[in-house]
Amino acid sequence: MIIRPVLLALASTIAPTQVIAASNDAATPEDVLNSMRNVEKLSADTHSHAKEISTDFNRKHFILGASQDIYLSCRATIEGVKKINDKLKAPPQEPFDDKDQKEICSAFRLFGHRQFLLVVTLISEPRSIESGGFDGYFEDCFTRLKPALTGFVKGLADYTPNCQDNILKENSDQEWAFDEAIKKIKVRWGGRRAIPVDIPVPLD
Repeated sequence: MIIRPVLLALASTIAPTQVIAASNDAATPEDVLNSMRNVEKLSADTHSHAKEISTDFNRKHFILGASQDIYLSCRATIEGVKKINDKLKAPPQEPFDDKDQKEICSAFRLFGHRQFLLVVTLISEPRSIESGGFDGYFEDCFTRLKPALTGFVKGLADYTPNCQDNILKENSDQEWAFDEAIKKIKVRWGGRRAIPVDIPVPLD
């Protein structure tokens, strides 16, 4: 089995965030859903890579190549989320209609679950994250993604009043989960490396 091509193929499936219309256009439900799907895929595939490393540490040199591709995909995702943020910053003239809100609210539950996988990865795969230089890509990617996602969720809550309370509650729950993950990471990593305070948490 050829590991590197398989891993690179996995990384390449992280679709670059779809280019949306000019920044002065209003955000559409499709824009929002596409952004969530791209971030979900990035989160799930990053988690999968960390798990893959944990199965055989002799594969580190294969993993590193795939990690570089994931990092490039992360940059594309961040750019896409920033674009949608520009559209969500302005208060909505009117919320999305009920049908679109229902679809977005439902999708947000999976979105939150995918982000939580990153917190799980931090707790359960510390050795995997550190090996092969993966931690550098992992940390930098999500440090940059974090503020973009913060704006995304806050803007999204204004456009979906039907589930605004649930979105904000999930945000609060994930803040708590991340704080607990950081505490556990400090115990595991101790003084072996600097503790990256702003690693994978999607919501601030």
